[in-house]
Amino acid sequence: MPNNELKGISPCWHKAQIIANIIGAIAIPVVIAIFTIVYSNSLKKREIGVHYFELAVGILREEPKPKTQALRKWAVALLEKHSDVPLSEDAKRVLMEEKIAVSICIPDTGITASGEHPQPSAR
Repeated sequence: MPNNELKGISPCWHKAQIIANIIGAIAIPVVIAIFTIVYSNSLKKREIGVHYFELAVGILREEPKPKTQALRKWAVALLEKHSDVPLSEDAKRVLMEEKIAVSICIPDTGITASGEHPQPSAR
């Protein structure tokens, strides 16, 4: 600051203003960088969750067999982990015992998974 602007401002306030400017110049980019890293990590986790969800659906679309029960149990656990709605015990049992036929579209991702669709009945 030029000397004519320092009149009436104590030297302590002048030093505090300089320090605040330096901290602000450093803190703003650091906060932006941290926010960017956190946001990117969140998006990456969501993307990985979607891929796990697709994997689980792929496993559960296959015909249940005794040798694949452990894999189906893992797939059901994946569905439950990556779903906002918890599965009931009945739903888990059905997923373990029956082949599922699904068509899924996950909003805001463009990801779809199609399964077998029953033909509409004639009315």
